Formats: sequence, C-alpha cells, structure tokens
Amino acid sequence: MPGAHSLCNGRQRAIETRSRKFVEPRQPRRRKCDGRITLSCSAIICPSGGWQSVTGVHLIMFATIYLPNFYLQAATRHQPELRAKPVGLIEEQQRKPMIIQLNEPAQNAGIRKGMTPSQALARCLSVVIKARAYTQEKSIQEILLHYAFSFSPFVEATAPGICTVQFTDNRNLSEKVSRVIERLLECEIAAQAAIAPTPDTSFLAAHLARPLLQIENAKDFLAALPIETLAIIGTQVSGSSSV
Repeated sequence: MPGAHSLCNGRQRAIETRSRKFVEPRQPRRRKCDGRITLSCSAIICPSGGWQSVTGVHLIMFATIYLPNFYLQAATRHQPELRAKPVGLIEEQQRKPMIIQLNEPAQNAGIRKGMTPSQALARCLSVVIKARAYTQEKSIQEILLHYAFSFSPFVEATAPGICTVQFTDNRNLSEKVSRVIERLLECEIAAQAAIAPTPDTSFLAAHLARPLLQIENAKDFLAALPIETLAIIGTQVSGSSSV
C-alpha cells in the first residue's frame, strides 16, 4: 500500500483534518433540517432508535474500531519480543505509580490492575514494567483515524484508541472493516471492530469482537448480553478514560 510504510513508522506528518468532520466524543453533533433533528442533514432519528436516511433508501450503519490495551500497545508496539512475556504498564507521573494496563501473560501470573510495580514483581519476577509512551500513543491514534477516514468523512474520535464511523455506503461493510483491521495489524497495531445500526451498539460489540462482529438487530443483541458483560465493558471504558 503506497505510503503505508512511512505511516506505520509514525513519520508521516500530522493528518490534515480541516475538511473532515469530527464530533465531540460520545456527543454527536445534531442540527435541525426541514424541521427534523438530523445528523449532517442526511439522516433522521427513527422511533426505533436507529438512524435512517432522509430518502428512506437504507439504514445508516456505524462501525466502532477498538484498540484493546491502547496504552500498553503504544508502549510495546516495536518490541514484539515482549508479546509472550508478562508486561505491566504504569503511569510514571502518578504520585504512586500503579499498574494501569497489563497483557494476558501478566494476568495469568496473578498480576492485577492497581498493583504497584513491587507488588507485581512479588507475583512474578519476570514481569516487565513499562511506562506510557505518549509519542507512540499520538502516532497510533493518528493511524487509527487515517484508516477510519478511508470509510467515510464522518468519524468520531470516541476515546483514546477508539473511533466510531458513520457509513455513507453500506455495501460490503464487513470486507471494508476487515481490510482496515489487517492494515492496522501490518502496522503492529491489534484492533477489533463491530458494525451495527447504532453507534452505542457498535461501541459495545467492538469490545466483544474477535476481531469483527456485525450486528443487524441492535435490540436483540443488547437483550442477549449478560449484565456482567456490560459491567466489564463499562469498567474497561472508565479505566481508559481516566488514565
């Protein structure tokens, strides 16, 4: 893919966004159009809770792309040798640094979020403690948005490592999103994503995708989710946003 190498290595200049529409995280910008509340004068809120085009031709679909353990991925992105080792991430600027994210080998070793580095080492002497890499976090976020804009001009920077896309063309959505997941993996970025009729449903489903999940009926999907699953996702989201 032309230019992909420089993009993946974070050397591409900052992405130009002046001609693209961003909305505030979790607060889609809405305005009136012909007496109805719309999104960019192209969609109306349906009574069922979904979005439908003004012409009624097709349902508008959304995709959420989610980078699990975003901060940890940024800190270890160019160190593939650490993937099989227990790794815990700390925020060095905290008064009392604690583990804020960790990988699966660290979890299997008994390490948990909220532990201090010394407590983590007491559980596993081979654990690698990493500090957040702010430059890499910014680079990965830019790469994520770059590929999100390849779908549509309507992209929401939902949270660090998460973006939501409103599609303008519903054809071959699974194939399109799968290609982006593959492109991100080529950039040493693990991603998972979900496609759904509402942004909130795609957001929840993205946390469960392995790596892609497409939801046709939001109501049926949400009704089948255990309360425990929703609680776990809520904890993950609040933990990431508070870092």
